Amino acid sequence: MKRITWIDISRAIGMLTIIIAHSLNSYTGNYFSNILFAVNVPIFFVLSGYLHKDKSYSKIITGGFFNLLLPYIVTSFIMIMLTAVSLHFHPIYLGRIADSTRYAALAALYGAGTPINNLLGKFFIPAIGAIWFLLAMFLANIFYSFIIKLTTKYKVSDNITTIIFIVTTFIGFHIAKFIQLPWSLDAVLVSLIFYWFGFLIKKYNLVNNGNFITFIFAVSIWFVTAKIGPFYLNVAAATSYTGAIIGGVAGSYAIMVFSKWFANISPENITHIV
Repeated sequence: MKRITWIDISRAIGMLTIIIAHSLNSYTGNYFSNILFAVNVPIFFVLSGYLHKDKSYSKIITGGFFNLLLPYIVTSFIMIMLTAVSLHFHPIYLGRIADSTRYAALAALYGAGTPINNLLGKFFIPAIGAIWFLLAMFLANIFYSFIIKLTTKYKVSDNITTIIFIVTTFIGFHIAKFIQLPWSLDAVLVSLIFYWFGFLIKKYNLVNNGNFITFIFAVSIWFVTAKIGPFYLNVAAATSYTGAIIGGVAGSYAIMVFSKWFANISPENITHIV
């Protein structure tokens, strides 16, 4: 299948926001980091919703296994091995993710993006790190497809479907207040609404119809909601749940429109600009 240039540009921008956000010395709590965290993960779910096509469950699971689960398994194994080498055969830090290989394996099994210091008041779970996203995307693809298949089968309107995804999102947020579920399941529930808005953006051709006014409006909403407080999708935590959803969608849309414009610049125009 032919790649869509502006989609790749949007993904690249999303990756840059992730790298920059996590490279800041004190990246929690300041306004600039809030802007980055508002979109750095949501945009990937919005793009997935934009590109979503109806498939059988077997194809969804098979494709997810090879594209998401297998890379996660291989990377986790490497991280466990590096932890073992670092602990037992090398005096310095070497990609260590835990203080024992047992805890490193536990981190891989649980799939949390950040450490869980007090699970059920008893257990410490080390973070597996950035690859939590692979597990979350695998589950989110299945959950989203399940809901879409049901709403399509019973001819549920877009308005009711939106309400369904709002409910799943707020369930995810509230669960995360009490416990971080394995495979970031609470974050998965929150992510579903970004899939849905990605689908709506495509359905109503909002990227192609985007203009300077809609772009500035989306950026303004993105920046204003970031002022409310941070949004960390990996742990399904936000100062304002509504603000997190609106800001994530608006920021993702702004990036998509910008990427579409940038992709349409011909090499000749780029050379002229330079």
